[in-house]
Amino acid sequence: MSKSNIRDNQNRGKVSSFLQRHLKKGAELKVVSAYFTIYAYYQIRDQLDKLDRVEFLFGEPRFLKRLDPEKHDAKAFKIEGEGISLDGRLSQSAAAKACAKWIRDKVEIKSSGSQCKAK
Repeated sequence: MSKSNIRDNQNRGKVSSFLQRHLKKGAELKVVSAYFTIYAYYQIRDQLDKLDRVEFLFGEPRFLKRLDPEKHDAKAFKIEGEGISLDGRLSQSAAAKACAKWIRDKVEIKSSGSQCKAK
């Protein structure tokens, strides 16, 4: 494993594992990424909610076109009856509401030279 703090979910380790080990109550976090989902937040919400402040710089997701789908985990979807549901029964509404509150309370978002505070 790399001694760097850079994680890429591929060669340099999983971001969620690194954050779960290193986030401390009252800390500040600076993140550069091309994307972030409510599910990423929900997976490590206990650690993220304890932070005082987060700066999030969104990069352009051009690299997504280069990803090899054979090297990535299959999505956790399964068809049940008339619809599609997530394995683990994660409530999308609850995750979205919790993530939105966290962003309003603690996150500063920057992208391509622009800056916004979600309040």
